[in-house]
Amino acid sequence: MVSVAFSGKEYEFKWWIGRHVFNGTGRFVGQMLVVDWGATNPVMIYTLGNDVHLDGEWADGRAMETLDVFARAAPDSVPCLEGRYQVSGRNPNGSTYSGTVIIISEGSGYRLNWSIGSRGYRGTGTLNDNLLAVNWGSATPVVYAVSADGRLRGLWAGGNTEEILTPHASD
Repeated sequence: MVSVAFSGKEYEFKWWIGRHVFNGTGRFVGQMLVVDWGATNPVMIYTLGNDVHLDGEWADGRAMETLDVFARAAPDSVPCLEGRYQVSGRNPNGSTYSGTVIIISEGSGYRLNWSIGSRGYRGTGTLNDNLLAVNWGSATPVVYAVSADGRLRGLWAGGNTEEILTPHASD
C-alpha cells in the first residue's frame, strides 16, 4: 500500500511493504515525479499513466510498479472523526462482511472498536493529511482516506482487501 500527499512543493510518499514502512519525498522534474525514499534505496521515477495511476520504475531499472488510486482524501480539514460508522468490507479470500465501528478521539489519535458478526477488533490510529493509519495487530495497518462527505475508504492486508466506513445515519 502507498499513500501520497501533497505538501507545499513536494509529495510525501509512505509505502507499507510487509512489516516495513518506507517514507519518501517526490518532486516533479518535467513530466516525471521523482521520489527519493532513502540513502540505501534507489530513486523511483513515476510517469502519469492517467489520472488514476502512476507508472514507476527504480532509477537503476531493477523493479517497476504501478500505483492505482483507490481513494482520494479530502483536500481540506475534515470534522472530528468520532462517532459510529457502518462497515462494509471484503476479506482476503473474497468474501464480504459488514458490521459497525465506533471511533473515539484519544489524545492526538483515535481508538477504533469494530464489531463484525460475533467478533470484536480493536485498533489505534493517527490522522495525517486526512489519511488515518490504524494499527490493529496485523502485519500492516488499515489505511483510510477520509473523504469530504465523512466516509472513510480503507485498504488492509497489504492493500489486498478493502473496507468502507460510512457515518451512521443517526449520528
